[in-house]
This record gives sequence, structure tokens and C-alpha cells, in this order.
Amino acid sequence: MPKISRDYILIIIPIIIMIIGAWVYLNSIYMKPMGYQEAFSLLAMPMSNTWSFNDFIVMTLMWIVMMFAMMMPSTFSFLYMFNKMRLNMKTVYDSKIELAILASTYFLLWIVFSLIAVVIQYALHNSNLVNMMGIIKSNHIAASLIIFAGIYQFTNLKNACLDKCRNPLSYIMGTKIDGMGSIVKIGVANGMFCIGCCWVLMLLLFVNGTMNLLWVLVITLAVLAEKVFPYGNIISKLIGVGLLTWGCLLFYF
Repeated sequence: MPKISRDYILIIIPIIIMIIGAWVYLNSIYMKPMGYQEAFSLLAMPMSNTWSFNDFIVMTLMWIVMMFAMMMPSTFSFLYMFNKMRLNMKTVYDSKIELAILASTYFLLWIVFSLIAVVIQYALHNSNLVNMMGIIKSNHIAASLIIFAGIYQFTNLKNACLDKCRNPLSYIMGTKIDGMGSIVKIGVANGMFCIGCCWVLMLLLFVNGTMNLLWVLVITLAVLAEKVFPYGNIISKLIGVGLLTWGCLLFYF
């Protein structure tokens, strides 16, 4: 059985607790009655035809929490590999701090992605292209997005990013670690590879709704399957075939 260090456990346990809290928060939002109205609530979803500034804040928070809930579980193996490699080195200052920096840097990039996503949703919502649940109204636009996502699963960029996500040791070992700046560099690299791998799948939230908790869970499992499960590259291609089939059926029927 692989040895798990005490420092790794001390970092992972709080992350797991926060992931559980994130899913509880999302469930609290999605389970709010449709007619629920309040001037400002972090547990309310926008129900008006045009977003107010408060709505924008709530949706930004929702996207950030959603990205944390969806993406942080896929970092466990990366953090474990990094920590295992560093245990055999003499230059480690504090492995807990290193792991915390890696996780924080990774999530910071997904916060940036969340801000971009909520701006897109804001524009689509106020242009009447998505409904109040964040679902694209046009079947043809939704189908085109699904087909694009399916095609992306077969691109060189997707394959390269997925390979780095599944096998991060190459760029970890290829980076000279001589301080916390190097740790940040590795965290940024991992985060960018992850975004390159998953950003199109995240956009599929607009197909069945950013407010659809089951759909959020399905995409989360798809991300985990291709990044963590055995034969992830094959799973990625199967996801691509499924998306292409679904998109074509939606487009023509």
C-alpha cells in the first residue's frame, strides 16, 4: 500500500471538507423555491429577466463554488505525486506549505475562469439567449456547442493537456524547485493544463442548465473519469463520440 504522508493528509482533509461544503451550498441554491425573492441572498438564484448587480455577485460566487466542487477532487492524485516526490528531496522547506500553495494556485486559475464564465452567462442572459436556469434556448446553438465539445475531445490540445493532467511527473520533474516561486510555477502549469483539458466541458453547463445540480454532477464525473480513472484517454474519446452523437441528434431532431 502506497505510503501517505502526514502532511498530505493534513492538507487533503480540509480540502475534502470544503468540497463537501461546496456541494451543500450548491444544493442549497438549487433547492430554493422558484418563487423565492429577497433583496440579496447568497442562497438565492436570479429570477428576473435582467440581472442586477446583486445577481451578478451571487452568480459569481456560485460559479466559483461550483468550480471548486467540480475540479478540486481531480487534484488529489497530483498533490499526492508531488508530495511523494518531494519527500525524497533535501530542499523541502515545509511540505504542508508547498501543497497548500499548489492547491491555492490551481484554484486561483479556476476563479479566473469562473469570472469569465459568469460574464458570458450575464451577456447571454441579458440578451435573452439563455433562460433563468442558465439553459440555452436555441436547440441549434446548444447542438453546435455540444458538437464543438465532441470535436474538441479529439484535438491535439485536448490530448496534450489530458496527458499532462494524468501524468504530471514529467513537468514536475522538469522544473527546478529552488523556492516557493517554483512551487507557484508548477501550480500554474497544472492549473493551465487542467483548464485546457476541461474548459469546453464546463461550457456544456449552459446546455442543460448551470442551475441543474444533476448535470453539474454528471460533468464532474466525466472530468474525473478521463483524468483519474484507468484508461482515461479511451474514456475521453468515448465522451467525444457520445457528445457528437447527442449534438447531431439534437441538431436534426
